[in-house]
Amino acid sequence: MSGNLNKSVKDASPLIDPTWKDLYMVGGIGWMVAGLIYIIALALTFMVGGLVGDNPTTLSILAGKPMLAYAAFGLLSISDILMLPAVLALYLALKRVNKNAVLIAAVLLFMFIILDLSFEFNGLTL
Repeated sequence: MSGNLNKSVKDASPLIDPTWKDLYMVGGIGWMVAGLIYIIALALTFMVGGLVGDNPTTLSILAGKPMLAYAAFGLLSISDILMLPAVLALYLALKRVNKNAVLIAAVLLFMFIILDLSFEFNGLTL
């Protein structure tokens, strides 16, 4: 069984460009730290008062605990910034598998990050 695993790893090695291994490391660490930050931000969101569908109610809840709200928005912004090198590393690692599909996925992820940052920075200015 382990022989098959070693063979599949050796077969995949030409697909991975070793010159980008530092970026792969930074990207992987970025994904992990962003995931931890999302968990912390989710906890802070529920400490603020959770997510309410009503805008006036949400704004009144945020006004009652502004520091927790700023911390949650700030952490979410930091996690989005950490995902930028991670998306680039993911693209570079997978581009030899299917360049068009990975390029589309990377562009969509970058667009998500930019839009999410714009909404979070808007939330920080409230």
